[in-house]
Amino acid sequence: MKWYIPREHGAWSMWITPYLIGAFISPWTWMKVIAFAGLFFLYMSSAPLLEYVRCSRRKKASPLPSLLIFSFTGLLLILFPVLSDPSILWYCGMALPFFLVNLYSARRKKERLIINDIAAIIALSASSLLAVHLGYGGYHPIGLYVWLLSIFYFTGTVFHAKSMIRERGNRLIKRAANLYHALYVIIPIFFGLWWVSLIYLPSALKVWLTPFNSKIRPITLGVMEIGFSVLFFIMSVWLMGQFVII
Repeated sequence: MKWYIPREHGAWSMWITPYLIGAFISPWTWMKVIAFAGLFFLYMSSAPLLEYVRCSRRKKASPLPSLLIFSFTGLLLILFPVLSDPSILWYCGMALPFFLVNLYSARRKKERLIINDIAAIIALSASSLLAVHLGYGGYHPIGLYVWLLSIFYFTGTVFHAKSMIRERGNRLIKRAANLYHALYVIIPIFFGLWWVSLIYLPSALKVWLTPFNSKIRPITLGVMEIGFSVLFFIMSVWLMGQFVII
């Protein structure tokens, strides 16, 4: 039996970071730990599921055993918070259409499209809504703030990664990455949300200071993005705690 494990560093950060931000800025409950474990195994099941959708059934090492083990464990764990508050299933419903986009892209073998990356970001970042809901025992608008903050942040990382790896040497992609980061630093200031600009500034400086056509190994880029995700988490928890009514 072959274990199919998600290998994308960015995708791991896209659900873990928003969840931890939501967990840290909302009241504590052990259900957050159980839900995190459930989401962990459900995310693990995404790799064998996508492999299966890519018509991998003809391969010798079927992804089905891995899919069944991960998905069953994840569903079993997530059942506890669902039974305590069935309304959290709304967040699953919100994320499902975007995950279906990923399945469709995998089936059509068009997973490198930006629209597929953005769909994954929207779905995975919804973990913040769940964490905040569990903390407050119901919907709280702070969860929406974290969700949107995460979506815009990780969309920026997609543009940067493409300009560094698959689209290296493409001036249009590099300019798009520079412009996107300029907009998401400048626009919040016009709405009096200067602290949001401060959260995004380190990532923007990373993009602006990276020379065009730089040669960076994918593993090095992945480690760097993990480091910036940690910084994004720290600054989000600190600044939201200071300037958002929680």
